[in-house]
Amino acid sequence: MAGTDRSVINDGPDDSDEGFEQGDCSSSGGHPEEPASLPLLRFRRSAEHIFERHLVPKLIQELFCTLPPDVLTRELTEIMTVLTHVAEDSFYKAEVLELIPDVAAQAIESSARVSALKDVVGEYLIPIVVRNLGSCETNVDKAAQTALVQMIKRGHISQLQVEIQVCPAILALSKLDDEQDVDTGAVVLMIRLATLLGRDITERIFLPRFVELCCGSMFYIRKILASRIGTLCTVVGREAFEKMVLPCYLGMCVDEIRDVRKSCAEVMMFVSLMCDAALRRELLAPAFVKLLQDECRWVRMSAFQMLGPFIASFATPPLTRIGTSSSGEAVLVNLCDGCEFTQKGGLEQFSYNSMAASRDRIAFCIDDNADGDDDADADVRYHRVVEGREAPLRGRPDGEQIGTPPTEPGGDDLRAAAAVTEAETKQVNSPSECSWPLDDFTEYNYWYISPGFVDLAKDHLQQEAVAAPQENSTPTVSQPPIGGDSSRAVSNAPPSSDSNCDSSSVVNNVNKARQDIVPQDLVDYYVSMCQSRTATEVDCDMSYYCAYSFPAVALTLGRENYPLLHDTLILLSSNMQYKVRRAVASSLHIVADVIGVEGSSEHLVSLFEGFLIDLDEVRVGILKHLSAFLRRVSVAKRVYLLPKLADFLAVENACNWRFREILAEQLTDALDLFRPQDVVKHAGMCSHALLFDNVAAVRRATLSLATEIVKRIGSKKGLKSYYLAMTAERFAHSKKWKARQTFGLLCSRLLAQHALPPQEFASEVLPHLLDLSWDPVANVRLVVAKCLVERILTEEYFMDPANDHRMALETVLRRLQGDKDTEIRRCLENVDLEKRA
Repeated sequence: MAGTDRSVINDGPDDSDEGFEQGDCSSSGGHPEEPASLPLLRFRRSAEHIFERHLVPKLIQELFCTLPPDVLTRELTEIMTVLTHVAEDSFYKAEVLELIPDVAAQAIESSARVSALKDVVGEYLIPIVVRNLGSCETNVDKAAQTALVQMIKRGHISQLQVEIQVCPAILALSKLDDEQDVDTGAVVLMIRLATLLGRDITERIFLPRFVELCCGSMFYIRKILASRIGTLCTVVGREAFEKMVLPCYLGMCVDEIRDVRKSCAEVMMFVSLMCDAALRRELLAPAFVKLLQDECRWVRMSAFQMLGPFIASFATPPLTRIGTSSSGEAVLVNLCDGCEFTQKGGLEQFSYNSMAASRDRIAFCIDDNADGDDDADADVRYHRVVEGREAPLRGRPDGEQIGTPPTEPGGDDLRAAAAVTEAETKQVNSPSECSWPLDDFTEYNYWYISPGFVDLAKDHLQQEAVAAPQENSTPTVSQPPIGGDSSRAVSNAPPSSDSNCDSSSVVNNVNKARQDIVPQDLVDYYVSMCQSRTATEVDCDMSYYCAYSFPAVALTLGRENYPLLHDTLILLSSNMQYKVRRAVASSLHIVADVIGVEGSSEHLVSLFEGFLIDLDEVRVGILKHLSAFLRRVSVAKRVYLLPKLADFLAVENACNWRFREILAEQLTDALDLFRPQDVVKHAGMCSHALLFDNVAAVRRATLSLATEIVKRIGSKKGLKSYYLAMTAERFAHSKKWKARQTFGLLCSRLLAQHALPPQEFASEVLPHLLDLSWDPVANVRLVVAKCLVERILTEEYFMDPANDHRMALETVLRRLQGDKDTEIRRCLENVDLEKRA
């Protein structure tokens, strides 16, 4: 420690306690016994002892609270100098950095008492943290970054201090003079701080360096920037995004390094949500198609995984928006329920919800005219989205290259920058001139193909298949099959450049003419995800990704374009992987919401029946949304499906009690959809079966079901009497004591929920309940006692002296008050029948 005052820092052992006391007294101007000098004395001892220096930050916080203002003002320079020297000790450096935010918090809190503490953060603490950024010791660098982020989050560092002290250090670590020395941690920290510092500092200070690094020669830096470009999109304004961020992103989409292109494919959704409709269609769609056709399988895999979410970004009104998580990373948020979902955390985190119920939804946009640039979220404004069509494709000059930002970037430059990408995409996807009779495919007979035409098409394809040579090169998905059914995927080969055209090109042209919400190439690739060819060439889990994003794609294309996806849904629902079928089953109610009651009754009921006899892992998908699906089919189909719901009672594993609990809850929600007669006949039978369940949680959920059944059939007195009598016969007089106990609990629930008037309860249910007071099982008698005390005795009807049932109640209560079970007697010890009379 060159230049260190050895009277303050001494690595050697203590000389003597007396020497410390004398030095402390002389420096503080007091005696050792003075209370103000004791914390300072302990602080100096810890600072001089090598094994106690880790206590210095905590002792400094104590000094800020306990020392008198005049003493603290006089000793502040020495105290902070000691902290600076301790922070240079390699042994304690990381530990001290972790406590720096707490020291800063205490200094700011105590600054009201001692004004000299206002400058502690800027003069001492920030330099300590900044000097350790980029340290060769990983734990020290991480501790410094964490301390800096915490201090900014807590507001301990002002915007001016950030610009003067913090930003120059980060820019220096990410300098381009020698790219080998670029600190990747500083690059990550720069993106992370952007969400904390707001738009103004990000655009003025960080964004130019971001652009430089995107054009640098170090591929791992470009990969880091590409993977975190979504976070930057949440901060910058619309103009900066279009002029600087988007050109960099498009350049990295055609990067020579596959890892960079793969990262671009993974964040395409975030970039797409920042673009307006025209840029999304003209620039991002061709770039994404090129990623889908990439020569590297890993790039294609990532692109296909994000294909469904990318298509969902074309929805009008929007289905999602970009948000920021608690850790500062960009996430996708459902506008319907606010749930976060991200591809990085696994497909189970996707949460697509029905949006058809609210056509006037709220979208998030960036308001460039908003005030408060210092706040990262100050530029977020709400606006109502007006439904309409997107602008058509506009011509662009060819021959311009992508990869570096334009000299004077702008909207027109962005459209020109994607000329190469679009041209290459058109070469692969645009069909050649075709001689097939397109007039036969009108909007009225599009789905009808004459048998003769099908035979000709098959012969034509068979001849081409025999003549086509087999390629041994790296497989690419350059021409996706059209339609979801493999039997309708007439060709998977790229179209030839001659005048002949196969039937897939005809279907492709017709599809493009039928929907203009999303570029048709994207839809074609999406429906190809469930094809076996795509699974072989890209990833065996393509159907899995397709199934999870199917609800969002269906919501985006709308009801009128659902026929384009119907065959895909059929293939997914019959996929060999159970997780694919489970994904379809879980979202069947959303698809039903998209296509309407008539379409759901016609197309989805058969799928529902198939899932009924599937594995439990698949059946639970439709079971969780059973009520929602039944509400989206016609009345006739509901009545048709109601008897089949009893199939849910049969499970592969009896230990899966949550399956039966969900069934009880869903039946409770769906009772209002059926007639009272059907409710008793089918739901009543299910309720009795579930009330016999061995798991208490299932029985509790079924008690609510039985109570709602009684409410639903309340207007049908004969039907209600039949159901109650059947319930009493099966449970009140059962040989199993749990069934008898369940009947007592049901009686309490009926009274608590006012499912029965007291008069009907007394005549239909009470005699069976009183009979259980003689039950040999104490648990059954205890339930009866609680029902009497908590429910029956609180009803004025039963407390009326003229009531015919009062004498029977008094007899039962007196007998239970003398019961041999202690808990039963304790339950009734405060009951005084004479006072109640």
